[in-house]
Amino acid sequence: MSKVGSGLDGHTPSKLDVAERSTKSAVKGSGRCLSFMHRIRAWMIVLPVDAILLLLPVTWSPSQWKATTVLTLLWAATMNSGGRYRARLYLSVLDELPSLVGRLLAAAAAVAVIIALRHEQEAVTTFLRNVAVSGVLVLAGRVATTYIIGWSRRRRLTDHRVVIIGGGTFALELAEILRTDRRYGLSVVGFVDDGCYEGPRAVLKRLGMLRDLENVVQQAQADVLLIADGRFSERELIDVVRTPACLHCDVLVVPRVCYFNTQAGGLTTSARFRS
Repeated sequence: MSKVGSGLDGHTPSKLDVAERSTKSAVKGSGRCLSFMHRIRAWMIVLPVDAILLLLPVTWSPSQWKATTVLTLLWAATMNSGGRYRARLYLSVLDELPSLVGRLLAAAAAVAVIIALRHEQEAVTTFLRNVAVSGVLVLAGRVATTYIIGWSRRRRLTDHRVVIIGGGTFALELAEILRTDRRYGLSVVGFVDDGCYEGPRAVLKRLGMLRDLENVVQQAQADVLLIADGRFSERELIDVVRTPACLHCDVLVVPRVCYFNTQAGGLTTSARFRS
């Protein structure tokens, strides 16, 4: 008869076996956690925080819950239509400030007009006071969420997989910048190009030709395309980028004269548009 605590084969697990099993389970748990973190996007954090802070005045002005709810819905609709819940390459609350204030004032004005037509002046005053408080809270929340997004990018907890179209000199420079600078939250998996390049490609891994882009995006699970310099047909590029596998990807485009200074005083590195 086997001893209590022994295995089915009569062998008693040693401390080393127990430690090894616990280590494997911990590694699997951390792997699942990291996989979950990689799937989190900016709008999953920013949108709920904005909504909660805009609805907060209901706690001290319950009689205006309808107006506050309508304000929150209008705010979310206008921000989403303008693509403001999409993560930016450069995280800056100051850059978002004019859009935040302008859209909040527009939504508040629409709701305030309806309140003025149906209620007394006191109700309008109370609503505008609550909007002012909500605006300050939303700005504070944006500062907090921007810091969280930046922190997660620097720790590589959240990143976007990038396929570069083109294998020229500037493409190599961009790949090296994205590899060393984690603020952008972009992870380069390789490049596609029709040209043949001599010399080492230590930073970039060639994934195929331009016509292979659709398969490359599916296999690499990429969600960002970066169009740089290379040897490919622009006509073919437009057709390939519009394939079903690439339609969900964000597209970053490097201007032709990327080394010229703009009137704003900086270098234009990329422009973002939705394909």
